[in-house]
Amino acid sequence: ALPTGVAYHVLNDAISQVKALTNITLEKTKFKGFICACLNAKALPMWLNALVANDTLLRRFYCENAFIRQCRASQRELHADLMTHLEQLLAFPFN
Repeated sequence: ALPTGVAYHVLNDAISQVKALTNITLEKTKFKGFICACLNAKALPMWLNALVANDTLLRRFYCENAFIRQCRASQRELHADLMTHLEQLLAFPFN
């Protein structure tokens, strides 16, 4: 499921921030910028959960054995641990 409401706007703002960086052309660098924007917005756990919940995106962009695709199955416990640690990051400023 795609994020809606406030979650949609927060993630859309993060994407807009990365798109505004026109001097960055490498996709890997854009992704790092998106992660930083999500940290700044305290939205990284929300984004990761939205990604894990979206079967269409997972099938389209990730290999079948990718960790992100296994988060609801064989890697459920590791995903829960990751989310716990990401949520702890919300207490810190990343601006």
